[in-house]
Amino acid sequence: MSLKLAAIFKDFMVVQRNRPITVFGTGVPKTVVTVSLHTSFSKTVVAADGTWCATLPPLAAGTDYVLTVSDGTTEEQRKQVAVGEVWLAGGQSNMELALRDSADGVAVSKAYTGTQIRFYQVPKRAVLDETHQQLEAQSAWKIAAAENVGDLSAVAFYFAKRLAQKMDCVIGIVDCYWGGTSIACWMSESMMQSVAAGQKQLADYKAEVGAKTPEQYAAEMREYEWAEEMRERRERDERLRGQSEMGKHPGTVMPPVVRSRPSFDAPDPVKRFYVEVELEHPYWTERRWEFSAPSFSSSDPSINDYMDSYQEKVDKLHELAVNLMQAAFGNVQEISESTNTTFQNPAGQQVIIQQPPVPR
Repeated sequence: MSLKLAAIFKDFMVVQRNRPITVFGTGVPKTVVTVSLHTSFSKTVVAADGTWCATLPPLAAGTDYVLTVSDGTTEEQRKQVAVGEVWLAGGQSNMELALRDSADGVAVSKAYTGTQIRFYQVPKRAVLDETHQQLEAQSAWKIAAAENVGDLSAVAFYFAKRLAQKMDCVIGIVDCYWGGTSIACWMSESMMQSVAAGQKQLADYKAEVGAKTPEQYAAEMREYEWAEEMRERRERDERLRGQSEMGKHPGTVMPPVVRSRPSFDAPDPVKRFYVEVELEHPYWTERRWEFSAPSFSSSDPSINDYMDSYQEKVDKLHELAVNLMQAAFGNVQEISESTNTTFQNPAGQQVIIQQPPVPR
């Protein structure tokens, strides 16, 4: 684990003026990390869990500074750093509404000529996985301009614009919002413990999630979502059947009932399997056998039935390959690989099973 700054520390960032400045990240345990910004300097030691945090003395408002972090082996720099006002724009859809989508927002964006607003948009990802890390790596502080200020929260923009006019310094906005999220997501655990409704929600969460790993929780969520989709389909089908029966009565005019094939939250099913045998023969240099893949039932789709049929096809394919090699060559050896299975005899003749990925 090498020295690394947290994702929000990027070029063009803004830190709070006239207050101690906290800088943090990860590194090699027990190594000494030095941090400097303009005339401020601090030193800390990486903790056993690989995290570090340093606090710099306060600075007055200013721009064009360089933040430097080093552990003696690796050095990280962030350029064009400003010291000014930093505000968090957090919450739900009312804060999420972008300037371009607000009243006169497009015209306001095009007319904007200011230079004192900068903003950072926290990636929207519900789990701390590899995708979240990629989104954080791609995130950046932006200097608001006519071509990008429309992406900023409308509330945050008008707030920052007014502050910039009154305070005459750079205003940094941290966009961290997600429409439709529970208000509990924006509260600390201690705050939730202070009210009865919060206590109940914490108890319910612990009962449902407990000590489950993220992988276990994700798997259960997929099963739940699939079951909910099937339940909704059944209810819709029952309503359509009821409407169809009503339409049979004299004097009742009903719209036509359209029955469509189910859709599935999964990649397209595998179309076919095949076994390919390569032979050292003057005429038959290779031979290929194809098998149709299983498919979902349009009337009663089931992931379990599909996966059972899928595995059955794979097993039969493997059995055929083994029998072919034993009949043709004898003394064969199976070589397992990540995406296919190869059988090879001492003479080098092979049969290859190329398996498609298991649908998820």
